[in-house]
Amino acid sequence: MVPKTVLLFRSAEEGGVTVLFASTFHGVMGKVVAEIKGRVLALTCSLGDQKCTVASIYVPNTGQEPFFKSAIIQILHTKDRDVLIGGDLNFVMSNDLDRSAQR
Repeated sequence: MVPKTVLLFRSAEEGGVTVLFASTFHGVMGKVVAEIKGRVLALTCSLGDQKCTVASIYVPNTGQEPFFKSAIIQILHTKDRDVLIGGDLNFVMSNDLDRSAQR
């Protein structure tokens, strides 16, 4: 069974993100409500009377905090909906565990 897919791809430099719904998802995918340079894709969806916003985020390796704040502001602009966020947030909970060269 093939999943229902919403894909955002800008360029090789800017990357892209995807939101996948299982082929058994019987809800309705709505409109895209946020898109930031191939790194954020947020769309509305509903399942019965439950409405939500589903977002996939690929946060850059540097400047995470301002990027994330901007993305969250745009995503939360869809009021009165539950929000589900997934993706690669590029956050490290402990600097001791950070394997990047940018310490």
